[in-house]
Amino acid sequence: MKDIIKAEFMKIKRKKLFLLILLGELASFFITYIIQGRNTGKQTWVDILYNFSGFNFMIMIIIFTIVISKLVDVEYKADMWKLMFTAVSDKNKLFAGKFICVMVLIAFSAVVEFFGIIVLGTHVGAEGVDYPLIFKQCALPLIGYLPVIVLQFGLSSMIKNQSISIAGGVVGCFLGVFGMVMPFHKVLIWTYPFLTAPMTIFQEGSKAITIMNQDSMLFSFVSIAVAAVMFFISLHLYNNKENF
Repeated sequence: MKDIIKAEFMKIKRKKLFLLILLGELASFFITYIIQGRNTGKQTWVDILYNFSGFNFMIMIIIFTIVISKLVDVEYKADMWKLMFTAVSDKNKLFAGKFICVMVLIAFSAVVEFFGIIVLGTHVGAEGVDYPLIFKQCALPLIGYLPVIVLQFGLSSMIKNQSISIAGGVVGCFLGVFGMVMPFHKVLIWTYPFLTAPMTIFQEGSKAITIMNQDSMLFSFVSIAVAAVMFFISLHLYNNKENF
């Protein structure tokens, strides 16, 4: 397993995937900075984090899709799957090794978010630094991404044409953003990053107020359970696939 993960990280280095994630996060910070700059009232961490989460989702779900596709597409382009299966007889290890590398990349994005949000909030004038809230904003939506990450990883691993996987990511982006207004949004895995976020919107008459999300932890557990089921289904399909 160590050799598999080491080999995957060599590919990550060549593809500059860490840089791609960093650029996505920087774009999220920049857009949020512009929006918060127009706010002439008091800057609060709750408002900053909520605005950031919306823009970050739209950007990073596409970035994650591209990162996963690039990581898997190496084998398809070089026709290396059969060679890898010869060197490593256990398909489970190959699948798990690649997925671990994907999760390391996702965790890297959370670390960048944590420090970047502190800099952003301080720069726009938010008082103090709400470290616990910032940590929740970085960690809980990451848990919410898990089912989507597993789905994209499964699609990229099973289908040679990576444009299908990327198209799925783009559709997922729209489902995540517009799905929140649908009555059945709680069954759409693309809305989980919003449902697990520590903040949500409460409509008070004609005014929208940002409040703490009381169901955040509940949907975090739901997201983990759904992702686990999807992972084992993907692994089963991967093991039974013969034509790579």
